[in-house]
Amino acid sequence: MQIGASRGKTHNRCIMGSKTRLKDVSNGLTASKELVKVLNRIWGAQEQHLSSKSLFSALKSELDRAHIQMKESLLKATKELESEKRAKEILEQVCDELARGVGELKRQSVEVMEEVEKEREMLQLADVLREERVQMKLSEAKYHFEETNAAVETPRNELEAYLRTKKGEENGEMSPSFDRIKDLGVQ
Repeated sequence: MQIGASRGKTHNRCIMGSKTRLKDVSNGLTASKELVKVLNRIWGAQEQHLSSKSLFSALKSELDRAHIQMKESLLKATKELESEKRAKEILEQVCDELARGVGELKRQSVEVMEEVEKEREMLQLADVLREERVQMKLSEAKYHFEETNAAVETPRNELEAYLRTKKGEENGEMSPSFDRIKDLGVQ
């Protein structure tokens, strides 16, 4: 920003300098024209005096030379002013393009931030769903385990009872439940 302000001050000083030079050149041209008019009157009135005539001729050529120099200065100042105007226009275009570029970058960064936020939310939702799925699978596995365990427990208990009974018969002992079964079957 400081560079832009510095250029603006330099540009304004240059324009003011050009305007001052143009005004000086204009004033000089006006004064020269008036002097030429006066000299022409004097010269016309005093043509008989050759020495005056040569002096006036020298003054006229000097004024003509000064007039040409002022025109050249005026042209140079005009060219400088035009050059500065073009430079200013180019600088303004560059600034406008930079402003548009910055605006576009801001818009894109907002879009990217919104996309990142959406992805973060989707990842959080995916984590929650994954955790629920794991919990459901664990609950399902626990249920199947308990069901399978219950299904295995009954035959195991029956097998153990049978083996005890069998072992008791071999040892000559009768188990109380075996006796009960026998009693039930006998009746």
